[in-house]
Parts: sequence; C-alpha cells; structure tokens
Amino acid sequence: MHYADAAPLGGSTLRAHYSLADASLGVVRSTELSRITSQFGDRCQILEVSGDLGFAETETLARTIVEMEDDVSMVIIDFQGVDDYGRAAILMLASLTSSWRESGKDIIFIDWGESLVESILDYLSVRDDLYLPDPREKAKAASAGQIDLPWDAESIEKEITGEFRLFDNRSAALEWAELRLAQRYARQILQTDDAPRDPDTAPVFEFLDDHDVDVLAGYMELRSYTANTVIRRVGQPFGGIYFVRSGRVELAAEGRGDTRYRHVYLSPGTTFGEFALSYTGRQLTTIRAVDDVEVLVLSARKIAAIEKSNPQLAIRLWTAIAREAYTVLEQSSREAGAREEYDPDQHD
Repeated sequence: MHYADAAPLGGSTLRAHYSLADASLGVVRSTELSRITSQFGDRCQILEVSGDLGFAETETLARTIVEMEDDVSMVIIDFQGVDDYGRAAILMLASLTSSWRESGKDIIFIDWGESLVESILDYLSVRDDLYLPDPREKAKAASAGQIDLPWDAESIEKEITGEFRLFDNRSAALEWAELRLAQRYARQILQTDDAPRDPDTAPVFEFLDDHDVDVLAGYMELRSYTANTVIRRVGQPFGGIYFVRSGRVELAAEGRGDTRYRHVYLSPGTTFGEFALSYTGRQLTTIRAVDDVEVLVLSARKIAAIEKSNPQLAIRLWTAIAREAYTVLEQSSREAGAREEYDPDQHD
C-alpha cells in the first residue's frame, strides 16, 4: 500500500476464457491426440489477459481459477497482452500458482519475456511457506523444440505431480498441454517405443478407407532428414503430402521484414505440405526437422500419376484434404465463438 509501490494505472481485462477443446491449434495433429483433446479438453482451461495487472484485476483472475470445476487439472494463462503489473499481482500470482501446483495440477504461463516469472521467484525466495520450481530452463528447451514429457514405459507409470511451466509462444504451450492431457488421461496412446507410425494414423487419411490408404502408401517414398535440416521452404511450389513417420518437425511462418516466428510443431502421425494447395500453390511455412526425421512422401508427381490412372481415388484424396482443411477452419471458428461468448463484465 506504500505510495511509491502503487499498482500500474490502466484497465486490465480478462479478455477470453475457453477450454483447450475450443482452442485453435492451427493444424490437425495425430488422430489419437485429436480424440483425447476432444474428450478431455475441458479439463484444460485457457485465460487470456491484457492491459495492466493491479490488485483488482489479479483478484478477478485468481477467483476465476479457484472457482473452476474440480476436474480441471490444467490452466493456461496467456500474459502476452499484459502491459504492466504491480506488486499485488506478484504476491497473488505467487500464492495462486504455488497452491495450484501443490494440489497436483498444472499451471502454464505464456509470456514473451521472463520478468513476471522472475519477480514471482524473487518474492518466493524470501518465503518459507511457498515454493515454485524455476521454469525458465525448461522454457528455453521448449523454445528449441524439446518436449520433456515421459515417453518411456517406466516413467509413464510414475505418479503425475503438478507442473509450473513457461512458454514464449502459444502454439508450443498448446502442444505441451495436448500431450499432458494424454499423459494424464490416456497414457496408452503415448509412444512407449521408437516404432515408426503408419499412414493410417494421420487425420487426413482417416477420411479414406483402409484400402485407399494402402494404395496411397504404395506410392509413397521414404525420406530421411537429420535434425535442424530444412525440409521445405516458404514459397516453394506444392511438393506433395509429407507424412511424419518418426521424429518431430517445426512449421515456422515469416512476418514483416523476413522475421520468423514459431508456428507449430508436428509429431509422428501427422502430415504437412497439403495446405500448399491453396490458391497460391506455394508453401506457406518453412518446415524444419527438430529431431532426426523420417517422412513418407506422396509427391506431386505421384499424385498427378494417380489422377491419370485412378481418378476416383484422386477425387477421394482431394476430398479428404478438403475435409481436413475444414476441420482446421472449424477449430478456428470454435475459438472465435468462445471468445465472442465470453463477457468479462459478467465475471467481475
């Protein structure tokens, strides 16, 4: 309450509140993850905050989280729109984050910088009754594309405890949240060995019957890329449909002045390249191998051959691609609808 430590002026707004099931991920991930997110996505709630965080604004945020349903096991707070925060916000967020994690639940911050987390950790360093692990090292690893969730059978069997995580971008946070839901509620789908995935696990091929997928797989070419290799560059003409057999890839778009910003990561069982079939006919993102990657490629040349030799199959393939694109559009529409339905004035 000291006059020299006044909260920042300005209007802070809890501008959106929706679940992971309603979030737009920008891509359709593997069929398995999509089903888990649809089934359990309401157990991960996303809050977007903007403006300045003072006492009243942070109290509204904290109350929203505390009053969530008991089965909510994860909350994501997007601070990217926050301009400034006061000491009251630090104290309240420290207490909230510590208690939420101690209850065995996950709390995730999305923030461009680390100043808010640093302020919270500085405050906790002089408290004996509250504790949070420093999330910044894991945040740096996440920015480099590393996902530190258990994949081996032994660690998957361990009891899950609450995590405090920091991400510098939304897409990486949502990917981690999807995998975390699978870890919590459907461990059987997590990959427990290094066995490559088959094309029938890709969402785009889910719209085709098994025979069609088998025929298309016969046209596919196996290609391997070492970590950090660029597989496709933005602006290249359509080169085919790439199925990620093993490893992970990063899709990065370009902003103004050739600046790059992270778009999304793709795991085994997903595809990329098909959206280059937009009206430009050009690759919209640059795709880079995060790990050593194996892909199966249904090349543009092979697709052209299918159109001549088996036009009905080609029509079914194009239909499947269109349906996948509409699924991505539906994701975006759900999130837009959730934002429009949220009225901050009803939650003050």
